[in-house]
Amino acid sequence: MLRISKLLFLPIAFILVACQTGGLAFQIEYQDVEGLRKGAPLTHEEETIGTVKNIEYTDQGTFLVGVEMADQYRHLANQSAFFYISEDSSSNKIVELVDNDEPGAHPMIEEGQVIKGSNRITGMSQKFQNQFNSAVESLSNSIQSSWKNWKEETLEQQMAYLEEELNQLKEQAGDLSEKMRKDYETRILPELNKQIDALKKQLEELGRENELDGIEKKMDELNGLIEA
Repeated sequence: MLRISKLLFLPIAFILVACQTGGLAFQIEYQDVEGLRKGAPLTHEEETIGTVKNIEYTDQGTFLVGVEMADQYRHLANQSAFFYISEDSSSNKIVELVDNDEPGAHPMIEEGQVIKGSNRITGMSQKFQNQFNSAVESLSNSIQSSWKNWKEETLEQQMAYLEEELNQLKEQAGDLSEKMRKDYETRILPELNKQIDALKKQLEELGRENELDGIEKKMDELNGLIEA
């Protein structure tokens, strides 16, 4: 009976602490904590959003990492999110939250809930996919915005931005998973080609179509990396 009472007490005490501080308290289950310690930060996109409050070893051979997320970041606590153990710039262990690409399809994490943690490969893969999609969206939005008020004196700036975005995509393309490669080929590549074709048309009207040669070359290099 004493053993059962102790197990019941820990989650209750954890919830009470969270209520006193105003944060959202829950636990993340891991097979291995990899040297993670109490007091380590919970981060999201390099911003600290919470703290590791305690670490418990269970009879099942797993670890329960109790975290408290600051109240203003509760909207990030979605059950579709990935929580994995990572490292900061000083090689200190941290817990990193990475958003899922479809957060609205899952409920929010509740007070005192135990969720499954992700391994590092899964978490970093999702993080990279988010960055890749963000770069593509930024590229698309930039070109669409420029169409609304296209002027010759801003064309050089728009082309420079386009080249910069393509360079970022090239750097990331080598690490794409199989699923992400398919997403690129079916969703991203057609959109990029459409945008570049429209840009080419604008340049042709100005008699400057040769200025697109560098961008088209970068697109060919990007496609080569995706297909490799």
